[in-house]
Formats: sequence, structure tokens, C-alpha cells
Amino acid sequence: MLILKTTILKYKRGSETQRAVTTVSGATMVTVQSQLITRDGKIVLERTVNGNVRFFGSNLRATHNLARNIAQVIKKSELRESEPAVLTGQL
Repeated sequence: MLILKTTILKYKRGSETQRAVTTVSGATMVTVQSQLITRDGKIVLERTVNGNVRFFGSNLRATHNLARNIAQVIKKSELRESEPAVLTGQL
């Protein structure tokens, strides 16, 4: 079993109205530090991941995109059950 821990590093509140009117302003952005941790506290995977909504959609879409990006990072990582290696980086 692994525990997913996220810490918000940056948040920029956007405007759904501005996004609907113009494509250059109103973006909502969130950046988090995500970690996969074992029960005994050992960090198996650590990444900085972004989520945003730039054009159409509600501000909650930024969290949807963030969750999707975290899932992609986990899927792309080479986690092994026998010997977990620490992977660091940024997406």
C-alpha cells in the first residue's frame, strides 16, 4: 500500500468569465508537490505536478487536470514492489 501526499506550492485563481471572453487571460493554475510514501514513511516517488484550465471550463477543471497529471506520473514511473527507488523530477 502506498499513500499519496500532496502539498500546494502555487495557486493562481482564474476567471471563468475572462476565459469565455478572451483566450489570453483568466487561466486557473495549481502546482503541487506530490509524494508516494510507504507505510513506514519511505518516499518512493516525488514530483512537482501542475494542473490548469486555460480556455474553457470551470475552475474545478484545474483540479481534474491535476489529478490526471498525477496519475500519468505514477503510471509512467517504474515502481517495483521488491525494491522501490526514489524518482524525482518535474512534469
